Amino acid sequence: MRPLDALVLTATVPDTAVEAGLRLVFTELERIAQHGVGAPELERKKAELLRMTEQRYAEREKTTSASFAAEYVSHFLYGGALIDVATEYDLYRRLLPGITADELRAVIAEWLDPADCVITVSVPAKAGVALPAEESLAAVVRSVRGQPTEPYDDVVSDAPLVAEPPAPAPIVAEREYPGSGVREWRLANGVRVLLKPTDFQEDLVLLAGRSPGGTSLYPDEDYVTALLTIAIVQAGGVGSLSTLDLQKRLAGTHVSVGTSLEPLAEVVSGASSRQDLELLFQLTYLKLTAPRLDSTAIEAYRTRARTLFENRGSSPEWHLQDTLRAVLTQDHPRARPLTTADLERLDIDRAFAIYRDRFGDASDFTFYLVGSFEPETIRPYVERYLGGLPAASRVESWRDLGIRPPDGVVRKVVRKGLEPKGTVQLVFTGAFEFERGNLARLEDLRDLLQLRLREKLREDLGGTYGVRVGVSGTRDPRPEYRVSIGFSADPDRLDELVDVVFAEIESIQRAGPTPAEIEKIREMQKRSREVRLRDNQFWLMQLMNYDRYGWDLDEIGRTGTPPGTTESIDAIRDAAKRYLDPANHIRVDLVPERGEPVGATSPL
Repeated sequence: MRPLDALVLTATVPDTAVEAGLRLVFTELERIAQHGVGAPELERKKAELLRMTEQRYAEREKTTSASFAAEYVSHFLYGGALIDVATEYDLYRRLLPGITADELRAVIAEWLDPADCVITVSVPAKAGVALPAEESLAAVVRSVRGQPTEPYDDVVSDAPLVAEPPAPAPIVAEREYPGSGVREWRLANGVRVLLKPTDFQEDLVLLAGRSPGGTSLYPDEDYVTALLTIAIVQAGGVGSLSTLDLQKRLAGTHVSVGTSLEPLAEVVSGASSRQDLELLFQLTYLKLTAPRLDSTAIEAYRTRARTLFENRGSSPEWHLQDTLRAVLTQDHPRARPLTTADLERLDIDRAFAIYRDRFGDASDFTFYLVGSFEPETIRPYVERYLGGLPAASRVESWRDLGIRPPDGVVRKVVRKGLEPKGTVQLVFTGAFEFERGNLARLEDLRDLLQLRLREKLREDLGGTYGVRVGVSGTRDPRPEYRVSIGFSADPDRLDELVDVVFAEIESIQRAGPTPAEIEKIREMQKRSREVRLRDNQFWLMQLMNYDRYGWDLDEIGRTGTPPGTTESIDAIRDAAKRYLDPANHIRVDLVPERGEPVGATSPL
């Protein structure tokens, strides 16, 4: 579409409220056209843009080849000057302060010409839902144009982020792991902290926290509420600040903190720049101690979720994944997708009680910090905001709910959608001896399958654009493995291509990989590890896994010596025999329904 420029606004609304949603969108456009943007809003956006550019400047020596390539492609396709990060940063610093609200208003007015407007509407094809008439949409736009509006009420709370900072708790024990550069601190309230300072990125610190338990500890009657607890709490903000208030307060910073409630654990995750480190710890403290109940925000969440739940059935891919999940869990009640009826049964008070129960006792939490920081610099924040977390000294763990995959061969066919495309998912599962060597063999098997199947299914047979191979080995709640193979193709060729997959599996089980394949796999793994060892997120995940499974933290980052070619051939062949049993797998196909497409589109 070059050289077309477009301002695109998208709103997701209930499928019976298209006109109402359109009216809201155009009312806000009128508000901006009539009153412009207020100075506080403009200054917040300036601060965000400048902070973003500052971070790019701070990380300029770590720019990846992919970033350079993307910039060159953009220059070739769209034009514009090719400038280095330092020049860009200088331009932002010099030009941003001079941009005024009046200038911005003039630019906005150019964009809001009703003669250059296209409206598109998409609704699910289901009973009781119809596309609105073209004239009704045009009437909505005409009715809003020129109607007087009030200026946007841009209220910014000046309440302190942490009204009463907690009393710090001292670090009572310290330990170092010289082999990996990791430090361990134990606080007086029982919290453990593992720290890995890095120089991979100049302005990024990652935080995570984990405590065993999760939704598994709650009875079936509480399960839906426990599953939706995070969404309910997230909608309300923290302390005295709503979600919108918090967003405004954090303008111009680079910091975020979230929580999640998993089946076996409660988890905290966050990230910040170096200069926003105290904010990172303050938000973590607030997330765990001061969830905020906002009834209006919760009802808005219910409305959005209700629409999502009602309409997701129109997605063929959703039906595929839902069927696969039902088979893998043998239709366990706790693995079923949420429904609108579940939303109506949601107990808000119970959700907050569950959240406080899971996150209100920090004594069994371990926090992990990776990134560009000095341990002594963040020590005061750790002692105050993590050491100040409440601790009840409970000793608890997760509960095994007995969710198990089926034995034998299971095949399901899902007929949904009209697109002439088929998708197949193959999954192999079974008991697993959980140890690092077996995990490595699973990864070898994944890489070999990816290599072989891409060559056979795509290059040789032209049957698919790509093949997805995934593997996992878990210890909890019981040791088991999973190997998944998925691809899309002409529906009439699915059986043919699946036969090729099993033929390749049989070949690997009989002869193993070739020496040339071993060399390719080892080279790919070597390069991947070189990149990952300079990545903060990789170190964070490794630190969490090594700690969770009781492995030696000094071993993190050590490459070791991979097996020789002969040993690798034998190991991968044995892994294929162990983890790819043709007599024990699940196959789910997605194929189109018969019939013609329904629905219509009409330009305004």
